[in-house]
Amino acid sequence: MTTSGFSAFTDTNEKEAPEAPIVNASIPVLAQQGYAETYEGAGEIGTASPRHPNGTIIIMHGYDPFCGPEPRARLGQLIASLYDYYDRRGYAIFAPTYNSWKTFVDCATDMGNALVKGGWPIHRTHMIGYSMGGLVCRKMVAEKFVQPLSLSTLCTPHTGTAPWVPTPTPGAMSLSPGSADIAWLNHNEDADRAIRDRYQAIGVCYDDKSGKTHHDDQLINGNSQLAQNLGFGKTPYFKFYEQRDANLLTIGGVHGDCQNWPFAGQLMRPLIEHIAAADARFG
Repeated sequence: MTTSGFSAFTDTNEKEAPEAPIVNASIPVLAQQGYAETYEGAGEIGTASPRHPNGTIIIMHGYDPFCGPEPRARLGQLIASLYDYYDRRGYAIFAPTYNSWKTFVDCATDMGNALVKGGWPIHRTHMIGYSMGGLVCRKMVAEKFVQPLSLSTLCTPHTGTAPWVPTPTPGAMSLSPGSADIAWLNHNEDADRAIRDRYQAIGVCYDDKSGKTHHDDQLINGNSQLAQNLGFGKTPYFKFYEQRDANLLTIGGVHGDCQNWPFAGQLMRPLIEHIAAADARFG
């Protein structure tokens, strides 16, 4: 059962149901360990060394409405699991924090400069961005800081957030449906557009308690998450929530919970497979 206000949101999004088939995913978690062990022990995340000859996996967190000291916290186990998997395969993990109250354009400049200043191996890179982080990744490409072999986004507002999402900061405003920054990125950035066939946009929908499918994650509709009509190479569409109780469906809860285990663990396979396919493609 949903609230009356939430039902109104659903009515808006059902008119824009994506054409992509929904995957009812139940994928084993790869490289799963305890949160404290992996994340506290991951001090080398953010450090490149000679043992990373294959390049760098770049991971960008999403918008933090509280501008807290650790915006990666909820994404931490996914970052740590990717570190566990790729460190032994010769990849460094660049998973920095940034001030998401700034526009994604400014954040991309900040992160691009940090990548260059830190001397990270960017001859071979793969990028992963959650929510706002996906736009930060794309803008880093547009500004020619990096030309990744692959880029994966999760719950990213490629054409803007839903109309009901508040925009109290410049960062949130840059993600809105009428954002000039998003419009410019989608239609005027040649470096980004030239390699969109390398991009994977992962979208999320869910069922409510009545069994009704909502084609959004409560903050971003499915078509925006899947970058419809932008020419991305892959657009997998996952249903992470099934028959959830009403008290678990707080507004924005699905979007935020996609960062958490075990839901984020289901993303390990599509992320790893996309990176592996790009490595095979480009040698």
